[in-house]
Amino acid sequence: MLSLQRPPALATIGPRLRVEPVWAVAAASTLVLVAGLAIAPDRPQVAIGASVATVVAALALAEPRWVLLILVAGLTLFLGQPRTAGVGLPPSTLDVLLFVVAAGVLVRCCLKRESVRLPGSLLSLFVLMAVTAHSAAEAHDPSVSANHLVVLGRDVMVAALVLVLCDDKAWIRRVAWTMGLSIGLLALLAVVHQFATPAEAFGGLAMESPGDRRSGGPMGSANRFAQALLVGAVLTGYLGVSSRGWGRALGLVAAALCVIAIVLTASRGGLVALALIGLFILLLHPARAWLPLVVLAVAAAVMIPRVADRYEERLAMAASAVVEGPTSVAANRGGDSIRNRFLYQVIALDMFKDEPLLGVGPENFPVLYKSYADRAGIATTEGARSPHSLFLESLSETGLLGFAAFGQLVLLAITGTATARRVLSGQDAALAEAVMLAILAFIAAGFFLHLSTNARYLLIPIGLALATRQWARRCARPQGPDRIGALPAA
Repeated sequence: MLSLQRPPALATIGPRLRVEPVWAVAAASTLVLVAGLAIAPDRPQVAIGASVATVVAALALAEPRWVLLILVAGLTLFLGQPRTAGVGLPPSTLDVLLFVVAAGVLVRCCLKRESVRLPGSLLSLFVLMAVTAHSAAEAHDPSVSANHLVVLGRDVMVAALVLVLCDDKAWIRRVAWTMGLSIGLLALLAVVHQFATPAEAFGGLAMESPGDRRSGGPMGSANRFAQALLVGAVLTGYLGVSSRGWGRALGLVAAALCVIAIVLTASRGGLVALALIGLFILLLHPARAWLPLVVLAVAAAVMIPRVADRYEERLAMAASAVVEGPTSVAANRGGDSIRNRFLYQVIALDMFKDEPLLGVGPENFPVLYKSYADRAGIATTEGARSPHSLFLESLSETGLLGFAAFGQLVLLAITGTATARRVLSGQDAALAEAVMLAILAFIAAGFFLHLSTNARYLLIPIGLALATRQWARRCARPQGPDRIGALPAA
């Protein structure tokens, strides 16, 4: 049940362990830097990179959790992806960091500095991965599924490391802060890009959706960016409210920036999900929800008039779909009307009917979309599209098995954090509730938006949820040293 324990012997080594490695790492990184400059004086970036790698490797051996925070930040910021190549981070860097964290844990276990016990909830993550891999093997286009499988595998491994290494509330909070503030940084860049420097994309971190000025973040997609911003708004808002001093100010400012950026995406699904989460917070805390809700309401009220023209056009498209009905896929602006989405989902159901067990394969909906549209007699001039529904995407691409694996993982995470919220109190209960609502926010947006490359924004909070579940179980034991006391459900 306990995910990770540190042997008591570590506490007896004394302060020298905390001081001497600092100088050793500094000396080693300096030697690497000097040697690199001597060998390749015309390529200083190689020497600097090797020096940084030395520091990261030493940090992983001393405390791999700090490197895990760097990895979470890199994934959240979409660093190393094709759209963010301008920031100068090679695409393989995040994979290397993942390997470094895992290797650091393994080496520390061999040296008896760590004693790892794998919790049973870890199996849920790997069941999802195994079912997706099976579906990919039977896919219509296995090469497309293979690329998706690599990205999903990395995100699942990061979630697993979060579950195993975040063995107390301090590390759970640090990962939550890291993810929330990273998304807050993306929101800040999006706001600055829209109002101050429209020609500056900040190395691909503040993109726009093709064909319009909707904020798309590092994904270049307004809807996907809105989905990530929902997670950031919930995490930073809760962490801010439950903190004091600068922590409270930082969290609330980051949450407000996320809400402003959601408005700038002009994502209807994102706004609906934001309203649902605000209503849920109000129901959970009718007497104490005024502060975060006021911040969110003011941010939205200030921004919506500035982008009213974008919403007016998109709402007019929705009204047109209701009046005219879903008769054809017209070449509307970006093909993003309610009518078109309905037809995408009809096609997704057709794919599910053809392959009910394993689906057509991960990421194969766009590959097969045109042929299914032609077969159904739907006139379309569009190319590859997506289902615009997390649930229909799962059913059509991975079938009943994939949908069940995904559903049980999400259900375990939500019920685990709901239980933790009742067991813990104060800041700790707020942390559990923040993680739970971050997952629910992503799922709420999933009724209108698909998963695609955004899996990390769901899987990392799921890793946090499962870690919180394990920690709350230890707190619930009468003999546990961290027993806090029960808190009745709101």
